[in-house]
Amino acid sequence: MRTIYEAGKLAQVVKEMERYQLDILGASEARWTGANKIRPISGTTVCHSGK
Repeated sequence: MRTIYEAGKLAQVVKEMERYQLDILGASEARWTGANKIRPISGTTVCHSGK
């Protein structure tokens, strides 16, 4: 995947994390601005910081 900026891409990342049993994942170039924490339905926490 090239970016998680598009709709549905975050859910795909969370699904793959569960599939590979990952607790932590680092990604670059997500193209999100600002800093925030997101809690998708899956219960994971996604922290991001951008421009």
